[in-house]
Amino acid sequence: MLDILAQAQTWAIAHQDRYTYWCTQVAKSPYTPIQKAEFAVISAHTPFWQAVKAWQLLQYTGYRSVWRIAVTLSNVIAPYQKARAIYTIRNTGINPGTDAAQWRSAVKLPRLGYCKASFAACLIDPLGSNVVCLDVHVKRLYGCTKTTLTSNQYIKLESEVLNDAAQLNMAPFLYQWAIWDYARLIWMQVPPCDHSFLWNKYINRRLL
Repeated sequence: MLDILAQAQTWAIAHQDRYTYWCTQVAKSPYTPIQKAEFAVISAHTPFWQAVKAWQLLQYTGYRSVWRIAVTLSNVIAPYQKARAIYTIRNTGINPGTDAAQWRSAVKLPRLGYCKASFAACLIDPLGSNVVCLDVHVKRLYGCTKTTLTSNQYIKLESEVLNDAAQLNMAPFLYQWAIWDYARLIWMQVPPCDHSFLWNKYINRRLL
C-alpha cells in the first residue's frame, strides 16, 4: 500500500491539468500582486470561506490605515496582526519579476513568518515561484510534526518539496497546491475549494 505522500503525489499527477489551469488563472488575475498577497495573510488560521469573505470585503472598502483594515477583518483570527502585515506588504511593495525567495526573506510578517510569506509569493507568481507554503498539512505529509519551524528548518524541508516537484516536472506551487488538497480531502474530508474568486474580479455580495 502506498504511503500517504505517494498517494498525494499520485493525486497530483492525475489532476495536474486542473491545477495547471488554476495556477494559470491566478497568474493572469486582474488583481494586483499585493491584493493576492493580502489573501495569503488573511487566510492564516482562518476557515476558508470566512477568509474569502474578509478579503473580498477589504477589496470593496479599500481602507488603508491599520485600524480600518483591522476593523474590516474583525471576523477573522488576529485581525490587528494581519492588518499590520497587510500594511507592511503595501508599503514594502512588490516589483514585477522579483525573486520569490528573496522577497520572502525581505518582507517581515511578525508571527506569520515564512509560511504565509511563501503563500503570498506563490499567489503572486504561481507558475514561477521558487518557494512553497509549508502549512500544517504539507508538513504532515512530509513527516514533520513541528508546530513552528526556524527559517533554516523551513528551507531544509522546503528543499525536499521542491525536489519532489521537480522530479514530477511540476511547478512548485502547482505541486504543493495539489498535495495540500489531497491531504485536506483525506484527513478532513474537505473537497478542493473553489479559488476562482482570485481571478474573477467581482464582489460576491452574497458573501458580504
